[in-house]
Amino acid sequence: LLEAPKISRTEDYTELLRLVRELITDPQMPLTMIGIRCVQKMARSLGKQLSQYVRIVHPALFDRFKEKKQSMLDVIQATYAALFANGCMSVESIADDIAAVVDSKVPHHRVNVIVWVQQVVREIPLCAAKMARTISFAKLLRDEKVEVRDVSVALVRQLIPVVGDAPFADAVAGLDPKMVAKLENGAGAGAQGKQPLKRPGVAGTATTTSSSSSASKTSQNTPAAGAMSPP
Repeated sequence: LLEAPKISRTEDYTELLRLVRELITDPQMPLTMIGIRCVQKMARSLGKQLSQYVRIVHPALFDRFKEKKQSMLDVIQATYAALFANGCMSVESIADDIAAVVDSKVPHHRVNVIVWVQQVVREIPLCAAKMARTISFAKLLRDEKVEVRDVSVALVRQLIPVVGDAPFADAVAGLDPKMVAKLENGAGAGAQGKQPLKRPGVAGTATTTSSSSSASKTSQNTPAAGAMSPP
């Protein structure tokens, strides 16, 4: 299968995908790598035809983000890139699976998936809004592990220029000032440097007060229409 340049599109691949799933879940890394590469090759050969079978292997493949070896993670990321690029599945279709990783008991699992999402957003910017709405950044930005918090900050800063800061307002509310500072330093700021993030009950308050004060002063100093100037 790994050497086949083209696979027939008229066959039923249910059993084949089940066998590939067994390889992906095998405890021996070489067999796991073969299984993952099979999915990648099938994505390139079958294209959208694979979409009806991809759910057979996706849970096992996604679970492999718990691995620590970068060589394994690279192959998993390349395989998902092939699945997305060839119309076998969409990022949106697995958004709930991505969001569920927030509650994973394995810290490096959370880190690996968030780092991967950063790559996906770079390659498929249209999925940014879905990621911003679905992932619980309120939990991630308060994670007990600093490495999880750091990659989550990086992801939020990556998303803000695309979707704005409104989707993160509730997540940022009540956040530790140091974390807020990390988010503000460069988040959507461009060449202007630090950019304050909008938070419920905070955003725009100073501006509104200042505007009201200026309007009041202007009103006091401007004669009413039709009033006569003193001689």
